[in-house]
Amino acid sequence: MENFDRDLYLISGAFLEDPLPKEKEYLYRYFRTYVQQVFAKYFYDVGSTEHFIRHTGVYACDHWLKKLRIRFEVVEKAYARAKEEGDFETLAMIKSGDYPVPVTNPERRKKRDGKSP
Repeated sequence: MENFDRDLYLISGAFLEDPLPKEKEYLYRYFRTYVQQVFAKYFYDVGSTEHFIRHTGVYACDHWLKKLRIRFEVVEKAYARAKEEGDFETLAMIKSGDYPVPVTNPERRKKRDGKSP
């Protein structure tokens, strides 16, 4: 029944109007446009970009969705790591939107630059 309710939630588009949870509102500082905010809400709820266009009705090319996914994952991983380590300075940077987020996948950049991950 849980999957059925989730499917109905996605089909209804309710997630488009529901804000992110209060503890995740810092993500709005990294996703400013309407499409980016729809992506952040969708990816937070679903964790995948596979049916983004079909579920949201918002068109975005696969390359752009991949960039947004990488941005989301980089910010979330940095937040989790800083919270785990008690790094309040980094947490403050992330929450204020000042955390430097790479434009491309950092793992790909390491490989390109000859550094192993």
